[in-house]
Amino acid sequence: MTGTASPALRTAPAYCQARTSHNLDKAMSYIAGGTPAGCLEGAEAYRSLSGPFAQIVTGATVIAAFGDDHTGLVMYDTQTAPAARA
Repeated sequence: MTGTASPALRTAPAYCQARTSHNLDKAMSYIAGGTPAGCLEGAEAYRSLSGPFAQIVTGATVIAAFGDDHTGLVMYDTQTAPAARA
């Protein structure tokens, strides 16, 4: 890639880095308060879903990143801790 990355292409990897580094507060700083994510309504609903997942992430590998001025996508593979047995 040449030139400066678009704002969206800078934001998407920064979000992924924060999320996979267990820094949910920083990751949430990239989520707009009124923006639905999938079938969730708003940032707080997304936070309640993301929090438990963020705690079990042990690593992540970026596979690809694409973006323009308005949309960013990062494809990554995460490694997680084994689930605790009951």
